[in-house]
Amino acid sequence: MVKTKENQKQVKKYFPLISASLIITLFALLWNGFIHLIILKKENAVLSSIHRPDINEKMWISIFVTLAIATLFSFSYSKWRKTGSYKESLFHSLLFAVLMIVVVDLNQYMQYAIPFVLVAKWTLFGLAEFLIYGLIIT
Repeated sequence: MVKTKENQKQVKKYFPLISASLIITLFALLWNGFIHLIILKKENAVLSSIHRPDINEKMWISIFVTLAIATLFSFSYSKWRKTGSYKESLFHSLLFAVLMIVVVDLNQYMQYAIPFVLVAKWTLFGLAEFLIYGLIIT
């Protein structure tokens, strides 16, 4: 395949978005593994009765969702960004975190008999996670 100047421009245009998405995905997988499998292991154990029996076979879905969220975060930041300052990035991260907290954490609390303390911990760790995304992408 012959690389043209147009192809090179396209690569340069999308490389930051793709690389940021992949770095955030890797961070998210490590962060969530650490938080849910180590830090919140006891608290998350109360949910084992509602887990899918074939959860290990469905892990690919979780990885795909993580990649999708990282890509949406990166894409929305690329559209949001004006100056590229830390303040701007952290504000974007905060808004994105609040959206995810409402859609995921509070929605699960409403649907399932999950202890509020666990949901509060998910919320705090999730907020920290998205603020770190903002630092990564800046």
